[in-house]
Amino acid sequence: SIAVFGTALAGWTSNNKLALLGGLRASAQLVSYEVTLGLTLVGAFIVFGSLRLDTMALLQGMAEPAMQTAVSIANRAGDFLVRDDSLLFGWLPSWGAVFQPVGMVLFLVAAQAEIKRAPFDTPEGESEIIGYFLEYSGLKSGMFLIAEYAETVVVGGIVTSIFLGGYHIPWLEPTIVRTTEGWLGASGTAWLAVLQVFAFILKMLSVVWVMFVVRWAFPRFRYDQIMRLGWKMMLPVSLLNVVITGAVFLWAGRDGLAWVGIAEWIAILFFIGLTAGAQPINAEAGSHASTVATH
Repeated sequence: SIAVFGTALAGWTSNNKLALLGGLRASAQLVSYEVTLGLTLVGAFIVFGSLRLDTMALLQGMAEPAMQTAVSIANRAGDFLVRDDSLLFGWLPSWGAVFQPVGMVLFLVAAQAEIKRAPFDTPEGESEIIGYFLEYSGLKSGMFLIAEYAETVVVGGIVTSIFLGGYHIPWLEPTIVRTTEGWLGASGTAWLAVLQVFAFILKMLSVVWVMFVVRWAFPRFRYDQIMRLGWKMMLPVSLLNVVITGAVFLWAGRDGLAWVGIAEWIAILFFIGLTAGAQPINAEAGSHASTVATH
């Protein structure tokens, strides 16, 4: 991708050997995680049958014609709440996160590495190792930092569009259209559009907040750990996720993928609970960790 050339050229044009090494290190990391980043989206493409972000976001909620039909039926029946026909099994939002929980987690981790955010910030490593923008200062250094935060917002928007329902508000959209009809002379769909903008921004900021929490909670990984995680762990899991998604979709369709996704969420939450209560492993005697601990 273009980002690979940017980091490599930034280190090379510094006319500094250490900055050049930092640029090559950054390029290797970006190439390693781009493969996983792309494979994690293949499952979402299978689920939604499209490569367009707007189409994937649209398919995670009710379209306007279906919404108007549901509102008309509720008006004739005299019901206050309008049925949301986009819900899976009548209660579960048809978000990409429901169908692809493993894909969403892998995408977030790979995106964190792609934008070089901690704990994957070894290409920069201002405090311990030399980064690829060593010789840059002032506005040029600021541009690198601004780009990093801009990438974080972009990742939040992509995750929201593909995995978190986009601009859709689950359970309430048809009811909002009905109850806000005629407010201040505007239609219910216009009020819904305003609320959907705020819903998208809120979801996007939530993803950005999660990425910041990861940055605050985890120390920087070693470079060999980053490469091992990308090539030996995340890449095989992403390939397996694509195979399972395709097989289940051919065998049982979207409903089957929803049940598999629910099972994956249960397994993920169980793993988090299991590891959260685990005791830290004591370092072996004579190791670097034990030496640091004794001092």
